[in-house]
Amino acid sequence: MSARNLDLYINLARPGGGLLLAGRVDLTVPEPPVFVDGEKPNLRLQFLQPSLTPGVAPAVTQLEVGAVILFALKKKAGGTLLVSGTAFVETGAGDELRYAALVNFDTAELIAALVDETTIAATGEVRLQNAENTERKTFQFRCSVRRRIYDGEGAPVAADPQYPAAESVLTTGADSPNLKRGALALEAGAYRGIAIAFVSAFQFAPTFVQAWVSKKAGQPSTSAFVNHDTITAAGFSADLGGEVPAAAVAGDYRLQWVAIP
Repeated sequence: MSARNLDLYINLARPGGGLLLAGRVDLTVPEPPVFVDGEKPNLRLQFLQPSLTPGVAPAVTQLEVGAVILFALKKKAGGTLLVSGTAFVETGAGDELRYAALVNFDTAELIAALVDETTIAATGEVRLQNAENTERKTFQFRCSVRRRIYDGEGAPVAADPQYPAAESVLTTGADSPNLKRGALALEAGAYRGIAIAFVSAFQFAPTFVQAWVSKKAGQPSTSAFVNHDTITAAGFSADLGGEVPAAAVAGDYRLQWVAIP
């Protein structure tokens, strides 16, 4: 498995304090980078020199021969070094020129800094040095580190769910304390005021009642409408969109319904 690439675009001009850029051709300031402890990402740095001409993309800058790159991460200046990275190597060319190194975020110092926190704020620093270490450039940026979730535990133990309680579960039965449902065979001529009585009453009038008509294939379609002013704990009434045809026999049309408290 290859390491996750983590790209940082460094603005060599730093206008308005915007050290990091959102991308090679995006001069907006991105959200602070987020690292995760335990990872060993492939940190890839690209150094960009913004153009003075509006609309022209920044130029990717190649470092001088012999230049050294160092990466460091601390909670604050003068604090404990939590993460460091060296051995950056030049990769790619042209617009894809980057300096990459595997950086270890699985350190005892970082784990100690996290303690019981899920996330800590930190400062990242990229330092450039010439071969003689007589000249240095430092680039600092705010970032955060998140604590890993998985710590090598075994598989969770299966257990019966505690919620919802059995009596609160909607069932497929025709009648329960939390669900009333059923079907009524309609006679020819049925149209308005079709009464539906629940097998057992709710404690209170239901808050949701829906009715619809099912029919045999080839029969004309019709619809059903619940008369909301007739809904009680014991039942309700419904009207159809039209009369059941005179030639229909019981079972050709069925009024089906469901009610939930």
